[in-house]
Amino acid sequence: MACTNLAFQLLAKLDHATISRRLISVIDYMAMQGLDIVSFLHYLSWNLEIPGHMVSEQSTIRYARTALMHCEQLPGILKNWHKPPRGHERGVTTRGSLNAMNKWAVDN
Repeated sequence: MACTNLAFQLLAKLDHATISRRLISVIDYMAMQGLDIVSFLHYLSWNLEIPGHMVSEQSTIRYARTALMHCEQLPGILKNWHKPPRGHERGVTTRGSLNAMNKWAVDN
């Protein structure tokens, strides 16, 4: 799981414009592959048996999912999804996934 923390350390040294360009590049690549962020997270979160794909490819998916589940940044990520940080003096309140996460917590 150290690679996830290393990636965060490397990204922390970059300016916001560079990180934004990289995020846009990844989002554009996902779109070219027929994925959006919702489908990516959905399929990453499930143990998919992918007929015709090599076990090493499935291992890559499992490793990425395990790295996410065990990274020390996950609580902060979930906190931001639940209640995104507010932009000061913009007059906009971002709802995030407050309703969805609260419903999940009550149902489970």
